[in-house]
Amino acid sequence: RAVGENPAAADAAGINVTRTKYVNILLGGGICGIGGAYCSMIINSGVWISDSVGGLGWIAVALVIFAGWKPGAAIAGSFLFGGLRVLKYYVPKGVIEIPIAFYDMLPFLITALVLVQFNLRFYQRLRKSRHPLALEVVSRPVYVVEGLPSPCLFGLFRPAIYLTPEAAENETTSRHVLAHELTHYAHKDHIWSALRCLCLALHWFNPLVWLAVVLSKRDGELACDEGAVKRLGEEERLNYGRTLLNMVARRTTGPMDLLSCSTTIAHGKKTI
Repeated sequence: RAVGENPAAADAAGINVTRTKYVNILLGGGICGIGGAYCSMIINSGVWISDSVGGLGWIAVALVIFAGWKPGAAIAGSFLFGGLRVLKYYVPKGVIEIPIAFYDMLPFLITALVLVQFNLRFYQRLRKSRHPLALEVVSRPVYVVEGLPSPCLFGLFRPAIYLTPEAAENETTSRHVLAHELTHYAHKDHIWSALRCLCLALHWFNPLVWLAVVLSKRDGELACDEGAVKRLGEEERLNYGRTLLNMVARRTTGPMDLLSCSTTIAHGKKTI
C-alpha cells in the first residue's frame, strides 16, 4: 500500500518499489483475466456476446474505491453486490411477487443506506462528545470535540462548526479555522457536500463520478481558502498557510472522506 500511496517513503524503507509494482500489476491483471474468462465460459456458456460484461468492470473499480483500498472490504463488497445481482434467480417464483426492477435497484438502495448510516454515525459521535464553545462574534454554533481528525462544518439544515481541542486552545489557529469554516458556510459548501454524496449514491458504479466528486471537493476547498484569506486580510496569508500545513501534518486523508457530508480544513498535501 505504501508503494502506491508514497513510493518515495517505501523506497527509503528499503522496499523494491519497481518490483512490487510489477508483481501487483501482474497479479491484478491475472485476476481480471480470470474474471473475464468466467464471464465468457460460465455466464455465457463459452460464447462471447457483445457487452456481456455489462459494466462489471466499472463496478469492480468503484468497489475498490468504496472499500478504501482495503482488500478484505473489497472482497466482502464483491460478494455482497454479486449476491444482489443474482438474487432474483434464487427467489422462488409464486411465493413472493417482487418486480425484477426491485432487484436491479437494490445495489443503489444499499449504497444510499451506507452513505446515510456513515454520516449518521459521524453525527452521533459529534453529539456524544461535543462541548459548546462560547464565541460572540461567530454566527454559527461552535463546539469542541475530542478525537476529531480535523475541524469541520457539519449539518445540512443547522450546520455547526466543530473544532479539535488543539485548534480551540490556540488563538491564532482557532481564528484561521473559524474563518475557513465560516467561508464554507457562506459558500453553502455543506449543501454541496450533501449533493456530492447523492451523486455517489446514484452513480457509485462510475469511477468518473468519484473523480468528479474529488475535483469538486478540491475546488471547493481552494475557493474556501481564497475566501478565508480575504476574510482574514492579506497580511494573514502566510500565517494561514502555516495553519493549513499544521492541519495536513496531523491528518491522513482517504477515499472514505468522500462519503462524509462535512467540510474540512485539511484537504491533502498535494492540494497544499
